[in-house]
Amino acid sequence: MIKSDNETLVATPNPSIIKASETHRNSHHNHHHHHHQHHHHHHHNHHHQQHQKNHHQNKDLNSSFFSIIKHRFNDIVLLENNGIPTEFFLNCCSDIFSILDSFGSTAFLPVKIDVYGNINKIKQKYLLDTEKYNTLQAIVKHELDEKKTNAKNSATDALMWLRRAVWFLREFLSHFSKSNDSVMSECVHLSYQKTLKQYHNFVVRSIFSLAMRSLPSKEEFYKRLVTDHSVYLDNKEQFESQVIEQMKLSIKGIDHVINIIKDFYSKNKLDI
Repeated sequence: MIKSDNETLVATPNPSIIKASETHRNSHHNHHHHHHQHHHHHHHNHHHQQHQKNHHQNKDLNSSFFSIIKHRFNDIVLLENNGIPTEFFLNCCSDIFSILDSFGSTAFLPVKIDVYGNINKIKQKYLLDTEKYNTLQAIVKHELDEKKTNAKNSATDALMWLRRAVWFLREFLSHFSKSNDSVMSECVHLSYQKTLKQYHNFVVRSIFSLAMRSLPSKEEFYKRLVTDHSVYLDNKEQFESQVIEQMKLSIKGIDHVINIIKDFYSKNKLDI
C-alpha cells in the first residue's frame, strides 16, 4: 500500500506473504494428514481419527487472521499517565486494517489508502524523535504547544481520523460477533452509520455505499480469514466461534485505547 522508508516500523502487512508460507506448510501437513487418514480408514481406527481431529483443532488456533497478526490492541501496555506507546499502536492499526482486504478487493481501497496515509503521517512525526514522541499524547501535546494541530498533515489531525476509522472497525467487529445471524453488509452499514458517516461528505458516503454492495458473504469472509480453507471447511463451527472470541478480545483492547485518545482530545478541546 503505502511504502514506508522504515519498513520494520509500520509496514503494511502483506497477508499474501503469510498466506504463501502458511499455505505451503499447511498443504504439506494436509497431504500428510490425508495420507494417514486414508491409511487408517481400512482399520476403522476411531482413536486415530479422533487424534487427527484434535490435531486439526490445534492447528486452527494458529491459522486465523487474528492469531496471525503480530500486533494486537489487547497487548498494548500503557506507559505512565496512560501514555499510549506510539510505535506499538501504529503497528496494531497497520495490522488490523489489513482485514479490509477480506472485505473485498478494490471496493475498500479508498478507506485503506486513507487509513495507511494517516498511520504514515503520525509515523513521520514519531521518527523525528522516537524518545520524545514515544507516546501518542506526547506528539499531540507538542503540536498543541507549537499551535500546529491545524497545520497541514498534522499528526493531531491524522490521529483524529485514525481513531474514527478504528472506531468504525470496532463497531463492525461488535456487530459481526453479536450473533450467528449477522449479515456482512448490515454489519458494515450499521457501523458506518454510527461512526464515520457523520464526518463524511456526499462523495465519500457514495464510495462507502458502493463498497457495501460488493461485500463477500459471511462464509466467504470467514474463508478469507483463514490461511488454509480446508481447516475452515472441515471444522466450521469451531473455527467461527474461535474467530468470534478473538474479535471480542480485539474489541476490548480497542475500546481501552480509543477511549483514552477521545478523552485526551476532549480535555484539550480538540475535535474528536
